[in-house]
Amino acid sequence: MQKETNLTVGRWCDRWFCKNQGRWSGSTVGGYHNLIYRHILPGIGDIPLAELTEDTVTSFYDRLRSQGLSARSVWCVHLLLRRCVDEAARGQHIPYNPVRLCKEPQPEAYQTTPLRLGQLQRYLNAAEQLGALPLIYTGLSSGLRQCELITLSWADFHIRPVHSQRTAPADPQQQSGTSSGRDTGNRLLCVPQSQDRSAVSAPRVLLPPQADSETDGLAVGSLPESAASVQGGGDMTLKDYILRWQEIYDKNQSRPTTYAAHGYLFKNHIVPGLGDIPLSELTVEQVGDFLEERKHFGGHRLESPEYPGLGEHTMRHIHRLLQQCLDQAIRDGLIADNPARAFYYPKPKKVSANVLTPTEVED
Repeated sequence: MQKETNLTVGRWCDRWFCKNQGRWSGSTVGGYHNLIYRHILPGIGDIPLAELTEDTVTSFYDRLRSQGLSARSVWCVHLLLRRCVDEAARGQHIPYNPVRLCKEPQPEAYQTTPLRLGQLQRYLNAAEQLGALPLIYTGLSSGLRQCELITLSWADFHIRPVHSQRTAPADPQQQSGTSSGRDTGNRLLCVPQSQDRSAVSAPRVLLPPQADSETDGLAVGSLPESAASVQGGGDMTLKDYILRWQEIYDKNQSRPTTYAAHGYLFKNHIVPGLGDIPLSELTVEQVGDFLEERKHFGGHRLESPEYPGLGEHTMRHIHRLLQQCLDQAIRDGLIADNPARAFYYPKPKKVSANVLTPTEVED
């Protein structure tokens, strides 16, 4: 194919955006459109793509700062421009990506004002009076975002042993509903009859409700023919292999709660970020950009401070899941190396909580 010699940065960014916007959510499309058409195109859009250099990009960032753009916004422009020009380099429109040679702008850190103990206690008391304390407590203890909390239902919680001063009746037939009581000393353990007692445990993560398998095709559901029938690498995308891996390996080797958690991470993070990339062409740079974007933005649109990035635990789960899936792809002979193994997410430190004394509560 004959390559275009008069392709400018503006034309390429416009083409890249129009080609890929169908893969993104509405908020992501809005954020990318703002960065490209308000900053990148007016700043360097007329420069021929083949003549784009490290100095040109660095000067462009300096002009954005001088125009009053925040450090975080300049950093967002850099991430998007790097991703866009990466695609041009892979398509051999240019020999390399000069944006990757630039020193990455550092966004300013968020400034937070922690609540005093008295303020926190008054807040929790008010939440209890309004009947919102269980929801708030679940959010604080699990790390779920607000949009995930409000979609929770009772089906998302597992029954857990609780201490009680009463004991179960001697006659199991006296129990009402679908639960049976068992005398456990000073503890009453209720187990639904439809659930095996060995499966009763508190999950390590709280999951939003599972979507219908016909709509997401990731959490449960059957494996599409296109994924099941592929025996070699070919044009298989990462999404195709994830579907195959879930059905053949994960579903048979993981507990139901773990399998559902994997489906949630695949559907909401890994597939939207990397799913359309051919498995054999997945690179360390692409995985690094994906992990960096999720860490700082959590999959939401850029320049949105109300949507912070994902927490350390979630990032570790995403990385380990992607690494596990690609390790199996190596064993299946589909790829030679695992690009996810170029990164390391240490186990987060446990958070130590200070228990309020009666005097502090009164204050």
